[in-house]
Amino acid sequence: MSSGNPFQSFAFRGALARQPNAPVPECNSVSVPRSTPNNTKVVIPGDKRRGGQAKRKRHTSKSPLAGEQRGLPEKLGQAPLRLILIGHNPSEHAWHTGHYYSNPSNRMWGTLIKTGIAPAGTTGCEADDSMPEAVGVGFTDVGSGQPGTDSSTFTTADFQRWRSDFYSRLQQHVAQASNHIGCTCGQCGAPAIVAFTGKRHYMELLNLNMSGKPLKGKFKVSPATVQLGSQPPNQLPSGWPLPADRCEVWVLTSTSGAAPMSNADREAPYAQLADRLKQIPWPRSDIHLHCTSAPAGSRAGNATGVPASG
Repeated sequence: MSSGNPFQSFAFRGALARQPNAPVPECNSVSVPRSTPNNTKVVIPGDKRRGGQAKRKRHTSKSPLAGEQRGLPEKLGQAPLRLILIGHNPSEHAWHTGHYYSNPSNRMWGTLIKTGIAPAGTTGCEADDSMPEAVGVGFTDVGSGQPGTDSSTFTTADFQRWRSDFYSRLQQHVAQASNHIGCTCGQCGAPAIVAFTGKRHYMELLNLNMSGKPLKGKFKVSPATVQLGSQPPNQLPSGWPLPADRCEVWVLTSTSGAAPMSNADREAPYAQLADRLKQIPWPRSDIHLHCTSAPAGSRAGNATGVPASG
């Protein structure tokens, strides 16, 4: 990641000094049951619902997890990717571990492993560190740097604030990846696919106009009209920063333990995405520089930026 990326400041924002011998929560492993054990109490920061007390405050930065807060930087690597998985915002657990979808109640890693999106040998969320380089799959969030386990506490106003930064970070990654393969137009390094890991955060962006203001009345898009899977290129959010002719946009199911659905329904769009992903080579030898007549490999070796031999 380039030093100019403003996201790097999120990594340790609000970090706490580690207490002596204080454990840092580890990532969930898919070799054990994904659900929370019946005898384990899940503590939600600031939750005081017992005895009719006040509900928790919005956007609390406190957490019951011990140890330092590591923060959650984007994990996109340097080269053009096959896929970027886009989450809502970091959970408190992910903010502490420094790994995406690390909460033991989240089914993401079991789903990625089962469908083959994650490489063979993956056991849990630590794989997000290596997957951009190993298989061309990266990770980010719309609300990067904004930890909170209950996504429902974030409103449309939050997405209005997040939108510009999120789009800028996507543009910055594409520019960096394009430069990595010798592209001069700044667009050839776009990922082949970006996939929203849940419909809610996609809908929030879809219902903002070019100025970032909410659509209203007949102009507001209903969630029922947005199907899971690949989205029509002419029906993307206003101001969408990635080239629609080079980057597919997908909407997937949420893997959060709070999202009620069967495992089969939850995994189906990921299985479809995995089938599509098999058609995209890694490294990205399919990329041809649009700013020249030569394929990317003839100028930069291949999409990983390794110089061609000879």
